[in-house]
Amino acid sequence: MLSPMKDATKRRVTPRKARISRKPQNLQSRLGATELSEKQVVKLIEKLYKEQEEDDRDMYNILTETVKEQTQCERSDVVEELSQMEFRRMLTYGEVSVESVSSTILPFLKLQADDVFYDLGCGSGKIVIQVALQTPCKVAKGIELMLNRVEIGANALGRLIDKKLPVIEGKHIDIVQGDICKPPERANMMDATVVFINNVCFGPELMLQVTSMLSLMPNLRRVVTLRKFCERHRPQKCMRAGNLCVEYVHPPEEAEIFVSWASKTSANLLTS
Repeated sequence: MLSPMKDATKRRVTPRKARISRKPQNLQSRLGATELSEKQVVKLIEKLYKEQEEDDRDMYNILTETVKEQTQCERSDVVEELSQMEFRRMLTYGEVSVESVSSTILPFLKLQADDVFYDLGCGSGKIVIQVALQTPCKVAKGIELMLNRVEIGANALGRLIDKKLPVIEGKHIDIVQGDICKPPERANMMDATVVFINNVCFGPELMLQVTSMLSLMPNLRRVVTLRKFCERHRPQKCMRAGNLCVEYVHPPEEAEIFVSWASKTSANLLTS
């Protein structure tokens, strides 16, 4: 479903939405604004991630040798104990469309200037950068285990910083390599107030550890996931079992979004 395509003539895996031809706009002349429109952000992200936009096959490469080479950092016992199949599945790549982030994910996140946002398993960091561009949030961080994805994000972030846009002035944006179950000090997650997780390919053990980590964040108020923490939530039963899902309001608010691995899926908003 999300694995690399074998056809060498196919250069791009993530599908692009069909576009209607319009008169070209001078994007550069409009980037001085303190707020950017969805259309401006779509164009800007394409420019920031130009190599990935042209050929994104490496992002989907989870062959054993690639995974071994690209995940050389301190890892948690939970991740170390995963089977090879589970480990590779966890690293499966997929993106939410820029348009869906703008129209659905960001309204769910409801970020304010004093929030600290984290994307756990951020891939190349597009959502982290989009948060910085389209919300007042002053601190946006992403953690990703695969180094090649982090490097793509770091390159994009460098280009963004070079543009000196007013919209990112005074903001702290970071995309770092690390295990979300044993995060690096640079992004230790304990300062998080709002979290996004594309947990579609997270197995039960990993999800248990992630929910445990979330429960330790003292200021966490909103979590957006692409798969429910508890598919069959029963308040009394879950409480007796000590499940961490009881910490959040149920049922979670849901909305459809467009993603790279299917025609659409749902985002779930959890509030404490």
